[in-house]
Amino acid sequence: MIGIIINNVSCTTFQEQKEIAVVVNKIEKVEKIVDIEKKVSTKVPPPITVQASPVKQIEKNIPNITDPLMPEFNLKIGETVFVIKSLECKSTHKAFVLFYEGDIQALRDRHVSVKIQQRYALSYDTHQTGVSKIEWWCVPSQRFCYSRVNFTNWDGILKKGDIAPFLKALTIPSRFDITTLVSRAAKQSCSF
Repeated sequence: MIGIIINNVSCTTFQEQKEIAVVVNKIEKVEKIVDIEKKVSTKVPPPITVQASPVKQIEKNIPNITDPLMPEFNLKIGETVFVIKSLECKSTHKAFVLFYEGDIQALRDRHVSVKIQQRYALSYDTHQTGVSKIEWWCVPSQRFCYSRVNFTNWDGILKKGDIAPFLKALTIPSRFDITTLVSRAAKQSCSF
């Protein structure tokens, strides 16, 4: 009987030789994988640790440009509100809004009747920051630019004292900022 030695293991039969060769082959493959993993892991730089206070670290993770969150509220008859009349998507990040300020006269399921007091125009640009209440267009551009406008601008048909129906979903009490409602409505309508 002729025997051979494979990796310091004495084999006497062909079957033993074959089984040991398979095992050795598997071991060599595992050693190659381990060797590759060692090489890869040594090439990855260690993580950088920043010595900063926890507050500053959290601030770094918060984007600088955010829209206000929609507050919770219940509408009441007699309350002064802002109501969006129209919202036009101008681009992938801009919208133009016409809205009114007035007093609630009646509440229904999905609608609210409002006695109109003022009319406004607003430009909304998600690529900008800041708010300007001086003009509905502003230079330099801000995130929200709005101001009072004439009732007849942009084919307006309502005038001061008129009572008109609006969607409750596009209504917010005037004690809150209109930018909250505009940002939510624009994101829903324009897919920003």
